Amino acid sequence: MNKLKLFIDFDSTIVNSIEAYVKTYNEHYEDYEGFIPATTNIKQYDFKDQCPLVSNPLLLFKSLEFFNYLNFINDNTKIILELLQEKFNIAIVTIGTPKNIQLKTEWISKNLPFIEKCYLIYDNPKDKKCIMDKSSINMTGGIIIDDMIDNLNSSNATQKYIFGKEYNWNITEKYERLLNWTKVYEKLVNL
Repeated sequence: MNKLKLFIDFDSTIVNSIEAYVKTYNEHYEDYEGFIPATTNIKQYDFKDQCPLVSNPLLLFKSLEFFNYLNFINDNTKIILELLQEKFNIAIVTIGTPKNIQLKTEWISKNLPFIEKCYLIYDNPKDKKCIMDKSSINMTGGIIIDDMIDNLNSSNATQKYIFGKEYNWNITEKYERLLNWTKVYEKLVNL
């Protein structure tokens, strides 16, 4: 039996990156002048509304503390991924700096050992030609689940779903929203 291809984003889709980021920020900056504890009520993609003391938002994403705080986005995420891998060829597709990608790879190996394929897209802020979307991955005939509209728009996947809670950067009526991994399972199990 040929399995369908399922491409899944990592940050804020498989894992709760917002919560980990806020906890890391609060730990790092609690002794700084002007510090106000950040909450997960993020309104800006760069976290500046809740984490104004960070000079470069990418810094916390490549810290060990961030990955120590990183948990699955829903309690049943891992179980559902295990169930889906029986029917789908699952690949994680993620963007990050080299250090962030290294730490993501370690996290995935430890927490999702049954995921055999990862597409790692390196972000190089110094390279103006660097493509910061997932268009470089051939998803023809596949399904993509991502929390970013730009990644869905640039993908050539056949089916596209926006994941999770609505934020300023992912408001859309173009793609069906799957709020959690139970909804993902309900949508995909009968395909």
